[in-house]
Amino acid sequence: MKNATRAFLLLVCISFAYLGCTPEETPVTEVQAPTPTQTVPPTIESFSPQSAFAGEQVTINGTGFGQLPIGIQVFFGDVEAQVVSASSTKIVVIVPEGAEEEKIQVKAEGGQAFTGEAFTVFDFDMYVVGSQLGVGSRIWKNNILQEAMIDFSSNSFLTGIQIVENDIYVLGTNNNQIGVWKNQEPLPIEYGTPINTFSSDFFFENGEMTIAGNTGNRGLLWRGNEGEPLIPFFNAGDNSIVNSLTKNNGITLVAGRNKGKAVVWEDNKLFSLPNKEGYDDSNAQDIVITNNFNEIIVGTVSSSIAIPEEPAIWINRELNILPFPNDFIDMKITAVAADDNENYYVVGHGFRNGSYKACIWKNGVFSVLSDAGVSSSFAFDVTVFRDDVFVAGRIGSPAVVWINGEPAYLSTGQANAIAITEK
Repeated sequence: MKNATRAFLLLVCISFAYLGCTPEETPVTEVQAPTPTQTVPPTIESFSPQSAFAGEQVTINGTGFGQLPIGIQVFFGDVEAQVVSASSTKIVVIVPEGAEEEKIQVKAEGGQAFTGEAFTVFDFDMYVVGSQLGVGSRIWKNNILQEAMIDFSSNSFLTGIQIVENDIYVLGTNNNQIGVWKNQEPLPIEYGTPINTFSSDFFFENGEMTIAGNTGNRGLLWRGNEGEPLIPFFNAGDNSIVNSLTKNNGITLVAGRNKGKAVVWEDNKLFSLPNKEGYDDSNAQDIVITNNFNEIIVGTVSSSIAIPEEPAIWINRELNILPFPNDFIDMKITAVAADDNENYYVVGHGFRNGSYKACIWKNGVFSVLSDAGVSSSFAFDVTVFRDDVFVAGRIGSPAVVWINGEPAYLSTGQANAIAITEK
């Protein structure tokens, strides 16, 4: 009983003690209203490429383009561009039609910014032809692939293009047969006996076209006037290859190879080109006539005991070996072009560090077009337009055109030939 009484009294004391306690006051935190995000004026740090065709994409890098750059605007001069994508630091736009050489302007929430330099919009048309393995021929206009311009087979490739006034002539091989297309329509060719023919070059002058090609181990030429079938008129004979042709004062010049030697045919008459002392093999790959009627032929020389080929140039049929670094081997020469000032440009590719590297020589001075790591690069054609040098080829799998040494990437494939014309 005593224990029950004590327990009751203890319970009462605890209750009074609890009721007399003052609970600790909880501090009140004042909630601050969120401050609106402050906008900062945009800045443009860089843009690339520095020049392009209308319809191509340009990337603009900078800051202050906005946290949610929905309403961002980009202008090339006074012409507004279509925005493909935008973030606070990068904008991708399409060069608009009608744009000229002007600075790029970005309008964002925080203000506007201009590029320090003007952007150049190309005012010419560039056509590139080539091929893609397993797909067939490819034609690009102003770096954009042209779909279904010609009904090519998957077993086709294009090797040449010329623009005469407003007409576009394309040379290629379709289903193992040479073909020429004028404005997408095939021109008639009488093949004669050859069944499998492969194109190499063509030349168009004063309404007459000449085509160079090869079948088996023989080089052949076809010729015809505008509107008439192209017919065989020259057979280089057995163990011959015709690679390139041009005309000089009405004389047809064909560069190639005959029985292991670099040669030139002048209206079907054969002339051998000099070889390097001690060498027993050579090949003339391309030929051009300058404004001062200098004849420039490029190709390779080699020896049966020295496997790597060396790059050669014959100027008015005098041989010179083009210089190249010691760590390059197996140099392949593909094309030559000359400008109005008698400068000449030779392109090709050489093997170094496990892959091929596209190369160019200007007046004999060597430089590498692309040294893209393990990816091989190749240069197949060169032309000069308004003192700018254009080289067609590929880096890895994409086709590419180097413009004054800067690559412009096309779609997958290989660029074999290039032609440029005024718009």
